[in-house]
Amino acid sequence: MLAGKKLSKELRENKVQEYFNRLRSNEGLWELLRVYYGAAQLIIGLLMARRQSELKSLMPFECLDDSKRNLIFFNAKSGFLSNKQILKRPIPSIGVHIIETLENFQSLLLKNKLIIEHTYLFAPPDRYAKGLKKSLHSPAYNRSIDFFCDYIEAPRNSEGSRFYFRQHQLRRGFSMIFFWGNSFGDLDTLRWFLGHADLEHLYHYITEATPGEVLRGVKAAYLADSLAAGDKEVSKELAAALLSHFGTSEFTILDSQEVEIYLETLIENHSLTVEPHFIKIDDVTTYRLVTKLIKSI
Repeated sequence: MLAGKKLSKELRENKVQEYFNRLRSNEGLWELLRVYYGAAQLIIGLLMARRQSELKSLMPFECLDDSKRNLIFFNAKSGFLSNKQILKRPIPSIGVHIIETLENFQSLLLKNKLIIEHTYLFAPPDRYAKGLKKSLHSPAYNRSIDFFCDYIEAPRNSEGSRFYFRQHQLRRGFSMIFFWGNSFGDLDTLRWFLGHADLEHLYHYITEATPGEVLRGVKAAYLADSLAAGDKEVSKELAAALLSHFGTSEFTILDSQEVEIYLETLIENHSLTVEPHFIKIDDVTTYRLVTKLIKSI
C-alpha cells in the first residue's frame, strides 16, 4: 500500500482504515506472519509466566529439553552477564508445538539461504524480505503482539484506544484464572488447555510454573477484591487485622493497591495463607479457597 510513497501524516490518516480492512482480509503474508508471532508470544507468555527478557532470549533448538516437556531459559534476575542461572520449567504440548513450528520455519529459511544462521525464536521476519530481524528488542517483540490484537480486534476503552497485551500482565494470567474462575466455568477450559486431568493437578502446575512473587501478588489481589465485595468466605480474623492496621472496616474506601501491598507482606512473611482445599465428591473434584491468619500484625 505504501510502496514508493512518503509516510506522511496525511497518508497514514487516509489509509489507516483501508489497511486494517485488508489486514483482516488476510492479504499480506508479512502481516499474517507478524500476527502468528504475536499469537505465539501470547500463548507461550501465558503458559510459562516468564519475564519478557527471558522469552526474548529463547533460541530455537536450545529452549526445549530432550523430553520436549520442559522449557529451558536463563533466569533474568539471577547471575551476572554470561553467568545467568539456567532454569527448566514444564511446558504443555501446545507450547511445544508452537516452538517447533517456529523452529521449522527458521530451518526452512536457513535451507533456502534466506538467513545465514538461527536467531532468536521470536525474531519476526523483516518487512523488506531480508530474512529475520537480527536483534529482538522490546518494541519489536511488543509489535508482534500488537499485530495480533489488531487482527482479532481486541476491545477498546471509552476513548476508542485499543487494549494491547504485555508480558507483565500475562505472567499473572493462569493463577488469576484459578483464583477468580471457580464459579465461571473458566477452569474447565484452562484444564483442557493444559491437558490436566483434575483441578488439583492444575493447581500443582500453576504453583510450579508461576514465580513466587507473582503468585503472592495474585493471592493478595484476590483477597483485596473479596474484602471489598463483602465476601463472607474470607476470614473474619483477616478483616479484624485490616481494621487494626488501617483503622476502618470499610474496605471500599481504602486504596486497593495499599491493601494489596499489606496483604502481600502478610503472605510473604507467612502470617497469612490462602490455599485451595480440594474436595472430591462422586469422583468430581472441586475446591474452596481457605484463608488462614497465623498471627496479627
